[in-house]
Amino acid sequence: MRGPLNCVPTAAIAGAYYVVRTITDPTIPNNSGCYRPVHLHLPEGTVVNPRPPAAVNARTATIIRIADVLHGALVQAMPGKLPAAPSGQLLVASFGGIDPRSGASYVTSELGAGGVGARPSKDGVDVMEMGPSNCMNIPVEAIEMRYPLRIRQYSLRNDSGGPGRYRGGLGATKVFEATSGDVVVSIRGERYFTQPWGLAGGRPAASAQAWVERTDGRIEEIPSKRVLTLHHGESLHVDTPGGGGYGDPLERDPEAVQQDVCDRRVTVLMAREQYGVVLQEPALVVDQEATQCLRMALRAQRVEAKTAQWHGRKGATMAAQQPGLTPMDLGRYYMRRMAMRVDTEHFQELCRTVAYAIDPAQTAYSFAVHYGITNLLTPEEIWRLGILPD
Repeated sequence: MRGPLNCVPTAAIAGAYYVVRTITDPTIPNNSGCYRPVHLHLPEGTVVNPRPPAAVNARTATIIRIADVLHGALVQAMPGKLPAAPSGQLLVASFGGIDPRSGASYVTSELGAGGVGARPSKDGVDVMEMGPSNCMNIPVEAIEMRYPLRIRQYSLRNDSGGPGRYRGGLGATKVFEATSGDVVVSIRGERYFTQPWGLAGGRPAASAQAWVERTDGRIEEIPSKRVLTLHHGESLHVDTPGGGGYGDPLERDPEAVQQDVCDRRVTVLMAREQYGVVLQEPALVVDQEATQCLRMALRAQRVEAKTAQWHGRKGATMAAQQPGLTPMDLGRYYMRRMAMRVDTEHFQELCRTVAYAIDPAQTAYSFAVHYGITNLLTPEEIWRLGILPD
């Protein structure tokens, strides 16, 4: 491909080998036998095996994406074993110019980490680079002491972690200001147009974004990669992405959401809209009754959205073929089809979601019996899906 994102074969192989080691026993010493079963097809002339003189300087971005893609594929075969997607990027920003204070030329780089994906039983880690890159940020003091740059802000980026029963790690916000003379900046980011994915009902994390604030007040958006010049007093704002969430956000402990809000990891608005948690301001105390009602309403909205989507695709055809079908008939057919396609955990979750939206006192079994779902299944399917009497 044009540009420096091409990945030499050794780097592509390293990305694949990294994934293999993350899904195998960590007590096994690293040795060539770990990779003997791995066979890679790297066609010549592609981004993973370019022909000279293709540029390869920015190949780290491609290595990270290789790891993300492979993890995304393997996690479907290993549910409950792998975390949600990490930020999927390593921000690289290079700053250079002539320092007016000394007349000497200079160049320095910034390595910007994002959030780690939530794990099956824990939240993700904030602002930590993981995976093939394994880098950390440049300390503020080191930048300001040696170069004509000031870090106006370096903080956690609230609401950037993917919502979930376990929240994704947060990305960072960092603002660089040119304090003397012109500074040429080369910025190379990723995840500006896609989001790190969540798992098991977890939501994706926030995408990256960056912009330049000019002295005349103009804001220039940066589309992932660009070379630009900062004049005296102008600043570069960078937001790195978070990690994806794991599990249904409506199942997150309200007290954990409250703590996130108090720690400024999550805003009151996100707590309400994504986690269904109502906080009484200004004390930020959980309103238990309002939270329960809001979560019921959000679950009901999900069911309505899924039903409307399914009716739009399948219901119209069925209704045309069999006049007189009721929404309940369509719903039963839909549940029957779901029972044939999903595993126990997902089908029970679907039953619980619909049942709770209608009546919080219902269980998956009582819901299935009431709506005749058990009549549509064979005894083997009922056993497989775990729809057993309470």
